[in-house]
Amino acid sequence: MRPANRLTERTIAALVASLTVATASAQPVALAIKTPFTIELRAEGTPFTDSRYRFAERFPLVRDFRPARATARHDAAVFRALLPDRPVRVGETWRPDPEAAIAFLRQVHPGATASLHHGAGAHGIAAPGTVALLRAVDARHAEIALRVHAEFRLDGDGGPGTSYLTPAQFRGHLVIDRARSVVTHFSLGLPDAPSNVDLNIARGEGVIADIGRIACLRVATDAPRPTIDATTAIDDATAAQALARAFYPVADIEWLPLPQALARATETGKPLHVVTLFGPLLDESC
Repeated sequence: MRPANRLTERTIAALVASLTVATASAQPVALAIKTPFTIELRAEGTPFTDSRYRFAERFPLVRDFRPARATARHDAAVFRALLPDRPVRVGETWRPDPEAAIAFLRQVHPGATASLHHGAGAHGIAAPGTVALLRAVDARHAEIALRVHAEFRLDGDGGPGTSYLTPAQFRGHLVIDRARSVVTHFSLGLPDAPSNVDLNIARGEGVIADIGRIACLRVATDAPRPTIDATTAIDDATAAQALARAFYPVADIEWLPLPQALARATETGKPLHVVTLFGPLLDESC
């Protein structure tokens, strides 16, 4: 009987742990940054590469694109603008003012803007804005995950004749020391991918376009991201999926590679719905 008892004890322990996570995650948390402070962010950037139409060689606007300021200090107000105006639970999302993240991106380029040029007009297809999510809380820290859709006006004022560099997305983390009510870690950057940047360069009365890669483009504190108690957290992959769904309802669909989809269709007797894509579906690159 002892092995059965030990198994039962393990099962009960696992059940208690799962209930603890659910209970902790269900408690709304008020997030605040009350203490005045400034914190230095360091900007990093690598050249635009893998250019399909060699824009990096043809246009100085592209070839010379680098962070405008290697370091800059930011005060409490710019971080406070990213916080929710109500208590939130772990896993809950909110939408800060679209301009909330632009102060950080202007350290990369003064032409940073929260609007997306491919979202203009009656048939705009862009998903601009900023979405935040409470990813983790423990007795000492609270961590917010961020996703930002923004772009850089390389020149021009947003009207005809403006050239744009449009990153696929920016992802980041904001960590608050709850006892001191200050930010201890912040990062916001472009996730690396084979193609993660679009270019639209004004030429005459129109534009020419290209797509390519910037391996690293980010602003961040030197302080590393701390580890937060996992009993009151969701993992990075779950947070990323929730942020994607906030921008794109289509992210709720279960997408399968064709071999898996064929097996599922055979199993269930349901027809296939096949979509062929030129580029990523769930970001702002081409």
